[in-house]
Amino acid sequence: MDAFFTNQQTVRELARQLQPVSPQLDNQEVLRLFEANEELNVLPVVVDGRPVGILSRHYLMDHFARPYCRELYGRKPCTHFMNSSPLLFDQDMSVQEAGLVLSRATNRDLGEGFVITHEGCYLGMGSIQDLMALLTEMQISAARYANPLTQLPGNVPVSRQIEHLLKIGQPFAACYFDIDHFKPFNDVYGYSKGDEIIQLLARLLVSNSDQQRDFIGHIGGDDFMGLFQSEDWRQRCGLIIDAFDREVPCQCSELDRRRGGLLTEDRKGNRVLHSLPALSIGALPVLPGCFASHHEISLLCAEAKKQAKKVSGSSCFVERRMPCDMTMEEGSALVKQPSTGDHRSVTLAA
Repeated sequence: MDAFFTNQQTVRELARQLQPVSPQLDNQEVLRLFEANEELNVLPVVVDGRPVGILSRHYLMDHFARPYCRELYGRKPCTHFMNSSPLLFDQDMSVQEAGLVLSRATNRDLGEGFVITHEGCYLGMGSIQDLMALLTEMQISAARYANPLTQLPGNVPVSRQIEHLLKIGQPFAACYFDIDHFKPFNDVYGYSKGDEIIQLLARLLVSNSDQQRDFIGHIGGDDFMGLFQSEDWRQRCGLIIDAFDREVPCQCSELDRRRGGLLTEDRKGNRVLHSLPALSIGALPVLPGCFASHHEISLLCAEAKKQAKKVSGSSCFVERRMPCDMTMEEGSALVKQPSTGDHRSVTLAA
C-alpha cells in the first residue's frame, strides 16, 4: 500500500538544466567542455529541441586514453561516442515509476542518468543520485505519517496530495469513506474485530484504485479519503460498495445476519437494534480553479458524507456545489439496493 505515498511527485523535480550540444560538435570540443567543468559528467545531445543521445565524460575519456584514439576520432562528430538510446522520462512520470525503470537499466544508463522531456522535447537531465535521495526522503516521510493499522497515508500526506493536484490544475474526485454503525459493531464484537473491518475497507479501496493515478489515505478511525484521477471513479465506488456489503456480513454471527442487525443496550438499559455496518461515501468532483485549498475540499466532502449517511444502507452522495459557481445545484447519491445488488441514482437537495 505504500505506493500511494509517492505518486504525487514526478521526475520534473529532478530536472537539472544542462546546456545541450549539437550532434555535429566534434569529440575534441566535447572533451574541452568536460575538462573546463569538473562537475560536468554528462551532456545531452539535442536536435531541433528533441533529445537524441547522451555523452558521458567517463565513456569519452576512457576511449581517448587508448592509443591513437584521439588522433582517429578527435575531429569526428560526437555521435561516434554518444549513447543513442538514452533513458527518456516524461516530466509527468512519477518518481516511483522512474525508480522501477532504473532498477532494470544497464550499467551505462545508471552511470549516465536520464533525460527529462516535455511533449518529447528536452527539458533537463536527471541523475540516479538525486532520484535515490528523493525516494529515500519519501519513504522516511511515508513511515512518519502512515496510519499504523493500515499503513496508508494519514492526514498530512492526504492534504499535501490535494494541494499538489490543485497546484497543477489536475481534475479529480475527492471521496470521503466512512463506515456506518461501526461503534455498535465494536461494542458487540470487540475492537479487534473492528480493526479487521477497517483493514478490510483499506484493502477494498486499494484493490479498486489505480495505483498510478489514484491516492488512498486513512484519515483515522474508520474514515478514509480517496483522491481519484481515474475517470471511472463512480464505477469504482460502486464496486467498493458491492464488495463491502458482500464481505461485512461474513464478519457477523449467523444470528445477527438473520435478524439484519446488532443488538446493544443504551444508557438506560434498553435493547436497541442497529443495522449491520454499511459504507457512506461523500464525493466531490474537483475542477481546476474552483477551490483554493484542501480545507474547502475537506469541508464539502464532509457535508456530502453527512448526506450519504441519511440514506439507509451503503450509498454515495455526489456534491455538486462549487465555490467558483455560487449557484445551488443538486447532488446525486448512488444507493445500493440490498435485494438486487444494483445501483440507482436518486436526486437529493445539495
